[in-house]
Amino acid sequence: MVNILLLINLLLCFYILIKKYLLVKKVKLDHVFLFIIGFIFYWLLPIAIGENNLFHHYPMMNTWYNYYQNISEENKVYYLLTCSAVIVTFLISDYLCNKSLIKNLKYYKSKTELYVSRKILSFFLYFTFLIYVLYLLKIKDKLFTGYTLEYSIDDRGFLIGLSYVILAICFIYTTKNDLDKNFINRSLGLKIFYNKYFFIYFISSLFILSLGTRLYFISSVFMLLSYITTYHSGLSKGKLFFSIIVLILFMSIVGILRFGSTEFSFENIMYVFLGESLYTGFSLLSFIALDFLSIINLPTSLFSQFINLIPTFLLPNKLEYIIDFNDMGYHIYAPLGALNSFVSLNINFGILGTICFIIVFVILLNIVKNLGQLNSFYRVIYVFINGAIPFSFFRDPFSISIVKLIFQYSLLLPVILVLIVHVISIVLLKNRVINISLKG
Repeated sequence: MVNILLLINLLLCFYILIKKYLLVKKVKLDHVFLFIIGFIFYWLLPIAIGENNLFHHYPMMNTWYNYYQNISEENKVYYLLTCSAVIVTFLISDYLCNKSLIKNLKYYKSKTELYVSRKILSFFLYFTFLIYVLYLLKIKDKLFTGYTLEYSIDDRGFLIGLSYVILAICFIYTTKNDLDKNFINRSLGLKIFYNKYFFIYFISSLFILSLGTRLYFISSVFMLLSYITTYHSGLSKGKLFFSIIVLILFMSIVGILRFGSTEFSFENIMYVFLGESLYTGFSLLSFIALDFLSIINLPTSLFSQFINLIPTFLLPNKLEYIIDFNDMGYHIYAPLGALNSFVSLNINFGILGTICFIIVFVILLNIVKNLGQLNSFYRVIYVFINGAIPFSFFRDPFSISIVKLIFQYSLLLPVILVLIVHVISIVLLKNRVINISLKG
């Protein structure tokens, strides 16, 4: 029964991928494509590997199989049925959104486009990059060491935060430039990123990559591809296949290097690539094995995580208000810190609550995606969320994926940045008009 349900889930995913993305001339890397990829990689692949007894001789796999063998057949079936319900809900919700909710897009049209001065935007870019460089000098001994040296998570987190600011500035410039020049749906490809903004971003991202954060870098690549294929022309199937192969090789080679190895055999490359799914699977297997599955829950833990957005100087004891899974009686085995999203969803919402969460998530994604056709601001939000979907959403605790990457960086950061630049731009423009009038 387990293998049958697993096969049904895989066939459904591959059917959608083939029909919607391979039987077309141009492929669009939208939220559906990215969600299905993450769903297969993090939710289905661990079960497929476990059922076929693969990779027994790799590090930590004995422990991995101990957890897998402790999962009852009933719980495996329950889990796979939940997987089917989630992916079907996601696909049906997206289909209905495109057929009904979004068809009257004109009602969502923004009447005004916020004025953003390119000079002010450039100032913010250079200023942020200056802070970035100064911080790099502070931790220069830790660069290009991967995970071979101990480093502070705060150091890496601060650099990623600055890099997100730089990336947001890059996309604000690109989207504004697109709409100003009426570049919608034109075949510009990567040429739209040939500018000083993205040059500075890629320079900054290389240093973060040197600390071993390969998934962050790849997420930004998905943002670029998502932007091009959603708001310009799609990718050909050949380019898509080539891009996926390059990304797999890139993830694997960087993973090998960060552990200090130089053996680039096919076996090592596949192990490092699949290891991302397997090690994230520790939390999934331990959760299912301990029979923590529930029908419905309240998202008390997720809501409490938003307190962490409050600056420490305003609320010094904010950590006391954050509810951890351990405080709720859950003891999840996650040796490398990755937490499978099935665990987060089940603890915060339960099975029925997860279905509701998926429906709301899909509706919001479709609204933001289509608003991006009319307003540059929404494009930035959409591609930022897309960058978080295939990896962070499926393998990071919600305190990172939902609170930090989606809410703080994908929503709050563009909003605050655009508003600040808009206000400064308007003030300077008015002063310029006044000065010109006085001189006249």
